[in-house]
Amino acid sequence: MTNTTDHTIPVTRPLGDNSADLNYKLQVREKSGRPVQESDYHRSIARGWAGSSLQFELKPGEKLEEDTEFTKQFDLSKPGTYEIQVSRWVQGEGKDPAQSNKLTIVVTP
Repeated sequence: MTNTTDHTIPVTRPLGDNSADLNYKLQVREKSGRPVQESDYHRSIARGWAGSSLQFELKPGEKLEEDTEFTKQFDLSKPGTYEIQVSRWVQGEGKDPAQSNKLTIVVTP
């Protein structure tokens, strides 16, 4: 995530190895636009989190890089073309989440 605003934004993230999974909403669709089957893990984290968190500020132009495994949250075992988009709520930045560009991936047999 890159702060493309002209001001500092507050960022909160849970502590732990799966913080990116908890902070970002992934949308994965087949080429046809049909949503891809979610895993049990995805459904469990979609309920949110409770616990300790880290709070800091992201200055204009600063980047926050986090990793997640799409295949942990969605079934991408079938060959095909998929479109992935990531979104995240940013405190104080309006009612709509910030969204990434769409990423197209091709799974081959």
